Amino acid sequence: MWAVLCRLRRMKVECELKAKCCALEVADSEHTVSVYQKLLAGQKQHITTLQDEIHKTREQLLELQHNTELQLVMKQGRVEINTTGLISDFDDAILITCKQIESVNEMIKKAGNQKLAAMHRANNFHQGILIKEWEHKMLRMEIEALQDHLHNLQSIKVTRDIQLFLNRQAEDTEDKTILSLKQELDLLKQSHEKTIQEIQKQLDDLDKKISTQKKENQRLDNKVTDLNIDINEQQLLRDFEFESRQTEAAKQRMTSIVRRSKLAAIIQKQHSEILVLQMELELLRLKTYPTLIT
Repeated sequence: MWAVLCRLRRMKVECELKAKCCALEVADSEHTVSVYQKLLAGQKQHITTLQDEIHKTREQLLELQHNTELQLVMKQGRVEINTTGLISDFDDAILITCKQIESVNEMIKKAGNQKLAAMHRANNFHQGILIKEWEHKMLRMEIEALQDHLHNLQSIKVTRDIQLFLNRQAEDTEDKTILSLKQELDLLKQSHEKTIQEIQKQLDDLDKKISTQKKENQRLDNKVTDLNIDINEQQLLRDFEFESRQTEAAKQRMTSIVRRSKLAAIIQKQHSEILVLQMELELLRLKTYPTLIT
């Protein structure tokens, strides 16, 4: 009986020891599991941080690939932006190749040449109209002068004195009165011819001035053409000094046009005076030697 109790007591103690050992092992295992869980949570947090860094790095890489910042050093003549020394000056800037600019310049030159050709045609057409108007006025004045001359001829009456004069002319018998009239007529004729020669000389001088002025106008036209070509070439580089020179050239051309108009007016006036003098000469001739309408 005692032996059985001892054996049972021993078995109980052994079971308690085994239970304590198992409890210690379980506690150790739980501690180990807790430590490893903490390590796993830390590693997961580290992995999440690394993934965020990888995502940020990838976004930065894409940003650099798509929006790369380059430093371009260009000549001042190729920059068409008003610079103030700030990076924001180039926010709206566009980089264009030289070929595109040259192509645009060629188009501008072509359009400028077409505009100049149209302006020349319009100017020539306007000058042609002015010349035709002047010729028309001149022809109308000649017609009026001829009509007056015809009217004077038709209104002349052949008197007996005129008949006697004609008869004496046929018989080569001239009296002193007729001789004095002829001398007076010759003097008047010489005076009028001298006046006409002087006016003709003035007209020649005016023609020379007009020729010189035309050459000057041609030179100014060529200069204006060259200036317009320079404007088209320097369309993107605006130069206020060049604009002032262009304005001065336009003023010179306008002055030349005004001078040309004044010379044309002087020529018309001189021509009218010549016509008046010729008409007066014819009237004097008619008063002295009237002609008969046959």
